[in-house]
Amino acid sequence: MWRAVSAAWNGGAATDTFYLHLTAPTFEYEAYLTNAVPGRYAFPTAPTDVWQKLTASVVASDVTVELQRYDGATVYQPVASSWHIADADLIGTIYYWEVNQGNVVRLKVGDPAPEQFIQKPPGVTCVACHSVSADGTTLVAAFHGGYSPWGTFETSDGASLYAQDSASGFQAISPEGDYVVWGQVSGVANLSTFDSNTVLATLPPMVGGGYPAFPAWSPDGTKLAYTVRTDGNWLDFTSASLWVSDVDLVTPGFAGDHQLVAPTAGRTTVTYPTWSPDSEWIAYGRATQARTRGALGELGITNLDGSQQLQLDRGCGTGYLAADQSSACYEPTFMPESRGGYFWLVFVSERTYGNTLTDTNPASRRKQLWVMEIGRASCRER
Repeated sequence: MWRAVSAAWNGGAATDTFYLHLTAPTFEYEAYLTNAVPGRYAFPTAPTDVWQKLTASVVASDVTVELQRYDGATVYQPVASSWHIADADLIGTIYYWEVNQGNVVRLKVGDPAPEQFIQKPPGVTCVACHSVSADGTTLVAAFHGGYSPWGTFETSDGASLYAQDSASGFQAISPEGDYVVWGQVSGVANLSTFDSNTVLATLPPMVGGGYPAFPAWSPDGTKLAYTVRTDGNWLDFTSASLWVSDVDLVTPGFAGDHQLVAPTAGRTTVTYPTWSPDSEWIAYGRATQARTRGALGELGITNLDGSQQLQLDRGCGTGYLAADQSSACYEPTFMPESRGGYFWLVFVSERTYGNTLTDTNPASRRKQLWVMEIGRASCRER
């Protein structure tokens, strides 16, 4: 398996010699290595940062990567792969939940480690499920677990803006951080300002049964995507579809709610909707249950009328990973800006990772953050 700044592979012995060769129209790199068991190679940063040199030299083009082995008697044919370098650097910040620490942290693109920044309100020990406004100024998060009340934070310094103790569940926050949708513990989705739990409008249970959960606000501020569950509770359920409603902040209220994506026989739960930066596409997870631990999950994407629905199989590894690994994709989140002609989708995976993470037990394997690029015009993934 390959990643941006290092390479990893299986097979071979400590006495073997390996030859790594990268070629592109304006770039070439060679490296010879020995004693590479397990097979790993980190691109050097001194005297030249090789990865930075590569990405600066090769723009919107492909790089051919070849790895070849010599065992002292036989020179084996190289194993080749192709990398496409997008015409832009990723920017921004990834916010995520450190599950075992009960804290939301953030990782700025390019930084070697995440930053702890949340200033927890008095009495709050766990800050968990969260959402960030499209303009990046405000974060809303649930506390404690269980009944999961919510609060808002200023992202510049992590300062608490508001904290309340009403049962909530997951929350969505408006693009400029002014409003919050919350309350699925009680089977509804309430609309309030970011600094109050006064209910301005309510998205009630759906006609024919079903309750809203996992809300996500469109970047243009006009729509809300959400799951409609038909069994279980706000967090534990196995039957759900994806819906969309219009949001009116003047009246205020919700209108025009309708289903976009239905579950399938093998993946009965559609959850974690996320909006593309242009508010024209919604990516989502489709799994065997709402909780990701132990679930079989995949990712999909749909346009706003449901006429184009695609599975994001390549990003999940379908066709080149074992079935139990390619069905370990969950919780997608779009980067709020397109870059280099692509949308960028961050998601959680519990797949094995080269020869670094090899645990395949669903009860103990590691969660990882991955990113895939999606062509804006056709929403085809790479």
